[in-house]
Amino acid sequence: MNLPNLYFAMKTLLLALMCLLFGCIAITDTDSPVTKFQNYPNPFEPSVGTVIEYTLNKGATVELKVVDILGRGVFLVNNEIQTAGTYKYKCTVTTSGTYLAVLTASGAQETIRMIATK
Repeated sequence: MNLPNLYFAMKTLLLALMCLLFGCIAITDTDSPVTKFQNYPNPFEPSVGTVIEYTLNKGATVELKVVDILGRGVFLVNNEIQTAGTYKYKCTVTTSGTYLAVLTASGAQETIRMIATK
């Protein structure tokens, strides 16, 4: 594992631990291009999946990652340039558990917790 991947894995693990202990809250920077970031339903059934939705108030380079509690990636939208608007992605997982959706848009990062349960 190279250094950037190790850094991301450790950062993701720390975020997951903080979400489990304190609950996830979204802290939005006033300069952030993201105005809404959510998933529904939550909790969701793994085979049915959940819809991840976000709204950009201006164009941005976007990366959306869904990782399990150990930081292993299960879904990725990698560095797409997107215009202002609302975007939706359907995400299914194979097992029950806690997942984090990490949205990075032009350097601003937001995280939400998602729970898959049978």
